[in-house]
Amino acid sequence: SAPAAAAAAVLELDSDEDAAVVPKEMCVPPAELEAEFADEPATDPEQAEKEEKEDPERLHKDEGPFPSLPPFGNPAPSDARRKVLDKMKAQAGEASDRGEINQAIEKYTEVIRTGGASASMLATRAHLLMKQGRPCAAIRDCCVALMMNPDCAKALHIRGLAHRKLGHWQRAHRDLSEAQKM
Repeated sequence: SAPAAAAAAVLELDSDEDAAVVPKEMCVPPAELEAEFADEPATDPEQAEKEEKEDPERLHKDEGPFPSLPPFGNPAPSDARRKVLDKMKAQAGEASDRGEINQAIEKYTEVIRTGGASASMLATRAHLLMKQGRPCAAIRDCCVALMMNPDCAKALHIRGLAHRKLGHWQRAHRDLSEAQKM
């Protein structure tokens, strides 16, 4: 019958949209990320071990999986999609204000994953990841934010704090000094 054929055609179109190819996400060059995550050489191994034990704010390196990154090229969303993304971003901010860090990260991740990312948004998510004790995930977000906008002082600041929590004193100094100059 004609109505059944029309319904099948609609279902087929819907399923084609769902099967759309997911764009490849941005990434930090592996060598750069490895360098950011690498431990700094200790000048005095005994002193470094003592400092690590005595530093109550020290965090251990976190392992993946890390949150999704923006699609490669970070295409600009349509006006209609922008309105939805703005609403989701507001919900993420509200969740963060209520102390619901996991929910805030999930909302920001959805906005970032669907092409609504900015360097500032990635830095904000990095800040939330630090609240979860995930310095490597935060460093990765900050590196991508700095790829998008090399002048993002917030990303430099958060990455510097993450390095400090890992005991990467030279990198922490580098990032915090650079952020201070901006």
